[in-house]
Amino acid sequence: MTLSLTKLSQLLLKDDPKFSLVRYINDAQGFSLARLDYEAAAEKIGVSARTVGRIVKRLAEMKILMIENNMLRISEDLKIE
Repeated sequence: MTLSLTKLSQLLLKDDPKFSLVRYINDAQGFSLARLDYEAAAEKIGVSARTVGRIVKRLAEMKILMIENNMLRISEDLKIE
């Protein structure tokens, strides 16, 4: 029997707050540059607003989120053409 890495990654990502936050941002604003409502995001993904702030910082370091003038957007590199 072989391990399904696709199924495994889907199960692990389902509860990952970084993944959940990116999905929330994508649903809320797509790839547009906008202010993130940290409280609403926190409520949606089940963490505190401070944790959302830490996740945003980490995702920006990973070049997944781009931050400009206190607004953010998902990196264009993640778009499907």
